[in-house]
Amino acid sequence: MKYFKNLKIMKKVIIGIFAALALVGCKKDEIENPSIKKDDGGSYSNVTLSTDNIPEKRTFDVIDSKTITDGLTIDGASKYLGTPPAPSTDINAPSLYDFGSSKVVHATQGGKVNIDLKPENGEIAGIYMKVPGADEYFDIPVKTSSYKKGNKQSIFSKIVAKNNFEFRSSDNEYFELELPENLSGEFCFNYCVYDSVGLVSNVISQCVVIESIGGQLPFNHSSWELLHFFEHEEGVTTKTYLGEAEIYHDTIIGCYNDVTYEYDSTYFEIIESTYTLDDLSITFNTDGTWSINERGTDKDVDDNWDCQDGPVQYTTEKYDDSETGYWKYDDQTKVLVLIFGEEGDQSVEEYLLSVDGDNLMISYGDDEYIFAMVFGKK
Repeated sequence: MKYFKNLKIMKKVIIGIFAALALVGCKKDEIENPSIKKDDGGSYSNVTLSTDNIPEKRTFDVIDSKTITDGLTIDGASKYLGTPPAPSTDINAPSLYDFGSSKVVHATQGGKVNIDLKPENGEIAGIYMKVPGADEYFDIPVKTSSYKKGNKQSIFSKIVAKNNFEFRSSDNEYFELELPENLSGEFCFNYCVYDSVGLVSNVISQCVVIESIGGQLPFNHSSWELLHFFEHEEGVTTKTYLGEAEIYHDTIIGCYNDVTYEYDSTYFEIIESTYTLDDLSITFNTDGTWSINERGTDKDVDDNWDCQDGPVQYTTEKYDDSETGYWKYDDQTKVLVLIFGEEGDQSVEEYLLSVDGDNLMISYGDDEYIFAMVFGKK
């Protein structure tokens, strides 16, 4: 998918946590297609976006340490009173890559979540895990079904393989937690690994947000189709319709004596790669699930083209993508949360939702860039 942050086109260029924002912020094609239907979008026909179109940052209730320790299911694990053994000072002790405090995993109630181990040194015979404040800790041997090794890449991960998330490779190691069905909120825990002789690694801190799903949406209609979208940057709001080509990459090609010099500033022309969105629709189901479908065309410079071949040659590729997931809506903050990915490997995106008559607007952004999509009933 291309226009929702976690979907295909948003991965053409990635920068930082709001990487997808830069992508749809590329400049708009100046050539107008006369065959494009100009839907008016009701009162959303012409808007000036502002920080009022940015969703509020969410906060989460903290789940009590005993409650979550009792509620977690980890197949094959044993519970012991007290605290796990301290990290070893031996240089042969295993070690884990530390994602840092920004590493937060999202999952749905009653679902599963996979916790990456990312070993940097040594073997792994088992895992110690404890929720701070709890009386007990878990011991998870690698021979249990909760310990996994191998490729656990979701369909979503394959679609967005260029984004800033961590994807599992063939040598990835992780363990799986089964979450309680009756709890939502955030909990954190510490974990480390040990080897066959009992040497213990460094300790990693990890937080998990258990998302409830569903809610009372401010509309009864389920299926919506995109009419147009707005981008706001440096105080200017621009509008693009379906069927208009969007430039996502400029390549400078320098040609001199039939030789190609890419990025040569002496003899050059700018070659524009574009995508054209023909259709995008989203359906919200009453059971808290959603589906998105998107169709369009990518136009890129032919990889085999050279200056000596004459005029620039292009290749075009039709795409028809779809994705499913869960939704959650807070009618107080008007924040719509879309949950992407397969069970155990999920991520979320947050949007501000507003409705006016037969039109729906979904927006996201920050102080520097805002993007909004206007939908009509399908």
